[in-house]
Amino acid sequence: MIKGWERGRNGISKRYEVLIKKAGLDVAPSRRAFVAAGLGLTLSGGGTGQYGEKIGMSTVSRLRERAVRLQNLDDFLGGADTYAVYAAEASGTARLLDTAAYSTVVGRELRRLLSEQLQQAGWAAFDAGAHGQARGHYLDALTAAREAEDSVLVAACLAHLGYQASVVSGEGLAEATAATEAVGSGAPGPVRALLLERQAWAHAVQGDESCVARALGDAEAALSQVGDQVPHWAGWVDRVELQIMSGRCWAELGRPVRAAPMLENALMAYPDTHARDKSLYLTWLSSAYIDGRELERAAVVATRALELATDVGSARPRQRIGQLMVRFEPYAGRSDVRVLLDQAEEWITLWFG
Repeated sequence: MIKGWERGRNGISKRYEVLIKKAGLDVAPSRRAFVAAGLGLTLSGGGTGQYGEKIGMSTVSRLRERAVRLQNLDDFLGGADTYAVYAAEASGTARLLDTAAYSTVVGRELRRLLSEQLQQAGWAAFDAGAHGQARGHYLDALTAAREAEDSVLVAACLAHLGYQASVVSGEGLAEATAATEAVGSGAPGPVRALLLERQAWAHAVQGDESCVARALGDAEAALSQVGDQVPHWAGWVDRVELQIMSGRCWAELGRPVRAAPMLENALMAYPDTHARDKSLYLTWLSSAYIDGRELERAAVVATRALELATDVGSARPRQRIGQLMVRFEPYAGRSDVRVLLDQAEEWITLWFG
C-alpha cells in the first residue's frame, strides 16, 4: 500500500491514518511526505553535537525518550519503512560516543542506548529481509552491550541473533540458550519470558517437543513474577504474546490440537493496526488448520493474512504466505483453495517479481 501512495494507485488505509494522527502528523498524500516527516523528526533531534562538546545525563535522557517514541513505529510499520530511521538514530549516538566529552557513567549509558538502537535497526533490517545487515547490527549491538557491562542487553542481542538464525537456517539454538544463561533469574519477568520463548522457538524449529514445553512453562512462570522495572523493549511481552508464541511453536511441531486454540484465543481481539504481526500469526493458525484437515477455515484465515500483508513493508509475512501456499497446493481442486491460490499468486508476483 505504501508504495502505492507514490504511484498514485491508492490512498491511505484507515489503520495508517490512525498511526499518522497518533504521531501528530497530517495524513500525508504520499509515501515521500510521510517518510520525510519521520526523518525530519530524526534528524532534528539526534546526536549531532560539536566535536568535544560536553554532554551529560540530560542528553542521554532526551535521546532515550526519542528512541522509545520511534520504537513504537514498529507496532504499525514494517522494517522496509523504518530501517532508515532506526539506523540514523544509532549512527547519531555512535557519533556522540566518538566525538563528545562525557563522564564514565554517561559513556556507559550512551553505550546502553546505542546497543538498544542497533538492536532496533537490526530488527527492522531482519523484518525487511536484509539478513546480512541485520546480523551486522546485532553483532555491533552485542559489542556495545558488553562495553556497557549490561548482561540483560547482552542477552537480548544473543536472543536476536538466535531468533534470526532459527528463522533463516534453523540453527539458532546455541545463541538462544546462551541468552537465557546470560541473565539467570535476576532479570525482570518479561525479559526472561522473552528470552525463554525465543529459546522455545529454537527448539520447535529443531522438532524437540519436550524442550519446547519446558521453555514455554518457564516463560509462563517468569511472567508471574514481579521484579525490577521492565525496559521498554520488553514491555510488550505479556500473556497474549506468550500464548501466540506457544501456538506458533506447537503449529511448527505439527500439533494442531494444541496450537489452534491458543492462536484463536490470542488473535480474537488482536488489532488489525498491527498488520504485520497479525498477518504472520494468522499464517500459523492457517497452517494448524491444514494439519487438522480443516481446509475451509484454513483458506479463510490465509485469505485474511494475505489481505493484511499487502499493506506493510515487511518481508516476513510475505515469505510465510509463500510457504503456506505450498501447503495448499495438494488441495487446489477445492474451489475456495483455488481462489486463494490465484489471489496469492498475483500478490506474490507483485512482491517478488
